[in-house]
Amino acid sequence: MSTVVYNRMKQPRCLRDKGLMSGGGDRAEEKQVGITREGSATIRAIVFVFGLACLGACSAADKPSSEDDRGAGCMLDSECAMGERCDASECVPVDDPPDAEPATEADLIEVLEESTIADIAVILGNRDGIQFTYSKGDLDIESIIPIASASKWLSAMILMRLVEEGVLSLSDNPQDYLSFWTESADDPRSRITLAHLLSFTSGFEGSTGLGAQEGVNCVEDAETTIEACAEAIFASGLKEDGGYFAYEPGTTFYYGPIHLHVAAAMAVSATGLRWNQLFRQYVGAGLGLAVQTGFGLPSLENARASGGGTASASDYATILQSYINGTILTAESVSQMSQDRTPIDSVTMESVPAVASDGVAWHYAFGSWRECNQPIYDESCEGDGVISSPGAFGFYPWWDRRDDSWGVIATQLPLAGSRQTVPLGHTLQALIKDVAFRAP
Repeated sequence: MSTVVYNRMKQPRCLRDKGLMSGGGDRAEEKQVGITREGSATIRAIVFVFGLACLGACSAADKPSSEDDRGAGCMLDSECAMGERCDASECVPVDDPPDAEPATEADLIEVLEESTIADIAVILGNRDGIQFTYSKGDLDIESIIPIASASKWLSAMILMRLVEEGVLSLSDNPQDYLSFWTESADDPRSRITLAHLLSFTSGFEGSTGLGAQEGVNCVEDAETTIEACAEAIFASGLKEDGGYFAYEPGTTFYYGPIHLHVAAAMAVSATGLRWNQLFRQYVGAGLGLAVQTGFGLPSLENARASGGGTASASDYATILQSYINGTILTAESVSQMSQDRTPIDSVTMESVPAVASDGVAWHYAFGSWRECNQPIYDESCEGDGVISSPGAFGFYPWWDRRDDSWGVIATQLPLAGSRQTVPLGHTLQALIKDVAFRAP
């Protein structure tokens, strides 16, 4: 003799409630019915036909609703009304997220404690100021360190301040300020604008010189000046002649130091001030920054606008908050700086660092990245999002324009350190969505 186990909870609710099938009451129960193996097929057929007949007894009034039947208990989504799902024996709206404990500052600390980065300082904040600080190892939030490509964001702020002051214009050409630059309409370099230089679409190549890359020699020369270096870059000629210039301006993105160096030379020529002086006057004024924060690498006379800055996490955080709050630039200028300057329909991304291209598709704004953390840049990456400027040694500042939260990770790692700090930053960004200080 075999045994058939019948579980009432798998029956339609309306049949159970009307008492048309075995079992009654509100508790789940099992009945064991002893039958012979030979009679089982007959019994199953009778039950099947009886079930079909009983389904007619179900009416619209028997269907569960969110108002009168949510607390009645469920096992399956099908037992809930349209637009509901079964969650822990209760029908809830399908758009209700599963219960989860919100992140806390303790969770942020746990992530940082577990990080393999030994020496690190982190500051997180919003429009109201600094809300979280952390450090471990030989770094603290006041430690002054080289920030590499995080300098680019600061240089773009300097240049946009000069645009606001009317000293420069985004449509200006290098020949407007540099006497050695060509004015010939037959030379595409005459068509370069300040906007091209800020967006790294000026047409120049020339790598950073980090790792195995061959860099632009004069950019690292402490004995020359910014203007003299810009002249050497121009004198190198076109790529076909062994020079640095390779593309029609506005058509191709190439990540390298030349663009901002030429832009800095324009600004130095227009003002008569060194690049670090322009930084202190137009970005750092009144912010109480440390004396060492600024542009002095490889020298004050030839400060590398694309990567010669030094700062602490604290000072960079002060600048970033002032930038977001409109102290350094107007909201219109900040918006201009944050726009996508490398649209896929008109700009080829020729040379992009791995952190911005390996499995992701970041685009460039002015001196900073528009993060798009998916393989293909599409409309979902447009609009407000994360703007950032990670440096080669791991210094990683960012601003989430969706809620004005921001962060700075400061560290000194070997080359490609941003490959460690950017993922860490993304983890922190996800956690602080729940932390109380994040703006609604």
